[in-house]
Amino acid sequence: MTTIINLGLSNLSQDEVKLRDIPEGEFAPRGITVVPMVEVEGAGTNAKDDYGYRFMVIMSRGTGKSWVESTDLLYEWRNAVRKAFNNKRLADVTKVHICGVANGDYLQPKKWQENKLASMLAWMCCHADEDCPSEYRSKHFTSQLDDAVEYLEKSGWYDYNRQARDK
Repeated sequence: MTTIINLGLSNLSQDEVKLRDIPEGEFAPRGITVVPMVEVEGAGTNAKDDYGYRFMVIMSRGTGKSWVESTDLLYEWRNAVRKAFNNKRLADVTKVHICGVANGDYLQPKKWQENKLASMLAWMCCHADEDCPSEYRSKHFTSQLDDAVEYLEKSGWYDYNRQARDK
């Protein structure tokens, strides 16, 4: 984290770089979130003998500005972090040989919001189906529940989340 803070990234204060778990059910807080992931065995030369320690670096920018302006700043941050770590040694860790950087998915706030809405709709459908016996459902309730499930199926939301879970 010290290395990221010392990069002097534009419009990013030291308080906005934090080590924490992945924020569940909300946007990642503004700034840079460093998330410890898993220890990987066999990460060394010839894929044996060493361990790898993965971290996810989440960069988010909530500015109230246009998406293009925010994206430009995120690209700047991403490039600076990549240059600071890719194929470099960590200054404070004597036993680490070299860092590697792999780009991950690029979070698009609108897509994230759509996925969150679809997730809430899916849970509502599931609970409505389980909690309201069919003999007590009005035809309007049944019709709307069927429409919601059909929407989620046709949009590919179920398949996408099943694949994401299986990764």
